[in-house]
Amino acid sequence: PGAVLGGRVTLHDAATVGLGAVIIGDLEVGEKSLVGAGAVVVENVPANVTVFGNPARIIKRGTQGRRPL
Repeated sequence: PGAVLGGRVTLHDAATVGLGAVIIGDLEVGEKSLVGAGAVVVENVPANVTVFGNPARIIKRGTQGRRPL
């Protein structure tokens, strides 16, 4: 809810985009990745990572310990 996808954004299987996140450009969000609430994504997001911030940066690799949504 409230996420903005600007351009041709590809969300791969099980990718999650948080509330108010912005993804700008022709980008991909990898399989099982999580884009945190309010993050501003300006680069491709690899698979199995968590990104947060403005601009979004990887803060965690892997999905271990992540609660299902």
